[in-house]
Amino acid sequence: MREKNWKYSETGMMLLFVLILIMILTTLMVAMLIITSERLNMTGMADRRAKALEAAQSGVEYAFYQLNNDPNWGKGVISNITEKLPDGQEFSIIFDPVETPFSKNNLTGDTKSGSTPPFSAEIICRGTYGRISKTYRAVFKREEEFELPASSAGNMNLVTYNNGNPSETNIKGIEPNDPGVIHGNEDLTFDGDGSGKLNLNDGYFSSSGNVDITGTVNSSQIKIKPSNAEMCYPDIDILEIIDDNKASCHTLPSASKFYLFGYFEYAQNAYCIPHSSDLATGTDDPTVHTYPYTLGVATFTESGGIWDYIDVLIDFYYASPGTTKSNPPGLPSSPARNLYNSYNPIDFAIYGTPEMTAIENELAMTVSKTIEPDGCVLTTLKLTSDLYIPYEISITQACSMLYYWSNKHNKYSYMPALSANYSPKFKLDLNGHNIYAQDSLHIGMPLAGKGNIFSGGEIGIIQSYDLELGVYAQSGLYLDYCSQNAVDELTYRGILYSKSNIGMYALDDSHLKKYNYYGTMLSAGTGNDFNIGITSDQVNIFYTHDQLEGICKVRKNFKVRRNECYLLR
Repeated sequence: MREKNWKYSETGMMLLFVLILIMILTTLMVAMLIITSERLNMTGMADRRAKALEAAQSGVEYAFYQLNNDPNWGKGVISNITEKLPDGQEFSIIFDPVETPFSKNNLTGDTKSGSTPPFSAEIICRGTYGRISKTYRAVFKREEEFELPASSAGNMNLVTYNNGNPSETNIKGIEPNDPGVIHGNEDLTFDGDGSGKLNLNDGYFSSSGNVDITGTVNSSQIKIKPSNAEMCYPDIDILEIIDDNKASCHTLPSASKFYLFGYFEYAQNAYCIPHSSDLATGTDDPTVHTYPYTLGVATFTESGGIWDYIDVLIDFYYASPGTTKSNPPGLPSSPARNLYNSYNPIDFAIYGTPEMTAIENELAMTVSKTIEPDGCVLTTLKLTSDLYIPYEISITQACSMLYYWSNKHNKYSYMPALSANYSPKFKLDLNGHNIYAQDSLHIGMPLAGKGNIFSGGEIGIIQSYDLELGVYAQSGLYLDYCSQNAVDELTYRGILYSKSNIGMYALDDSHLKKYNYYGTMLSAGTGNDFNIGITSDQVNIFYTHDQLEGICKVRKNFKVRRNECYLLR
């Protein structure tokens, strides 16, 4: 019998074990190679995707740069704009309408165009690296669309008066649930007159300076956010806008004129005495020579400007006051009440005469007279075209003056007395037109209707009617409201923009139940004061787009800002 050779059997087993081990190691190595390869492939894919994304973002920045240098860039383009970048990247800004969505410049359009909002540019940009592509959608807005209800590059002061009675001030953004934000680059104050309630719709006061909140019943609930960075404001070149649009306007004569509408005692070259009413109103505005008075307009020049003119009007109603609070202004002597003592020559036009027609043609306005339901006579000046005024001008209605003691200036100050207690009334209806004034503009009668006013100097206006109005001043901007129209509620829809101070006040002791401001108010100059003082039971200041189309249609050179940007696919 043959014996087994265990030596050879053990050798075979060892060989088998080695072969199995080699197979296992080989399998592990192959697996590791596959895993490593996959990881490298995934890393490479992530890198390619990142580079494609960078290319798309570069295209968005390219479009942002182009639009800020030429607001018309991209208009009329129907083929894609492609640029190659280093490292094999490239972007294509999609303008081909075959591809959806595609880019569109709608910065001057006042309605939505496809998916592009009004006064916006929509950019669709595809970034590519190798076979990988990423697409971004960006929307740029015009800089005029400043999304705060009220803001100042200087100081901001908001006061709501209600004679100590409970009042409410509501401030919010454009949507019903949007918070209200008030910002001042310098100091910011709010005074609720002792019993006011402030509702910011879960918003806040923001300031780079001090914030002082007084006179509110809920001051502990008001949020304050200190800001270390000053907010940037749109720099609107008002003089450029005036220069770009004046050629298409009716132009006033080059000689400077002031226009005073009202009821007068008038005898050519003898006396011209304006009165605050068509009635003989007594000791504060007595008849000097003849009654009844004549409805007309006196025109003359004032080399000293608007403030010298106001001083003349004050002299009509009050003698020079003393320097103390106990020595108020007195009544003037009758001989002093003659416009010829201050201005000569004076051109006078009586309502309904060829001379008044000439004034209408000169001002591009019609002048009409109606009887209001309350029996008051209403004289309406209505613009018939856009108007360019090459010099300082005042268009005012004759009225008496109120005086009050100013603790701030330690003297008596004056304001026009426009009220609903007497006839007549006057108003200037913009009638959908714009006024472009090269210098300061003072409109001393209530405005009505819809339009825009641009001034290379100061602007002073009055509100007694609901308005849709954009106002842009190179210097100070002053809006006074009064109760001449005897209403409980007033609404202003539009934009107030000044490169200097803004003041908004009650012109008399009128008391409103509600004052509504829909739009944005912006004082864009550093070191300026933005002062709002409203007497009302309720004040609503809401950010909206009202009258944004007015500035967008006439401003040719502007900047854009980022609104939204996100990965589309």
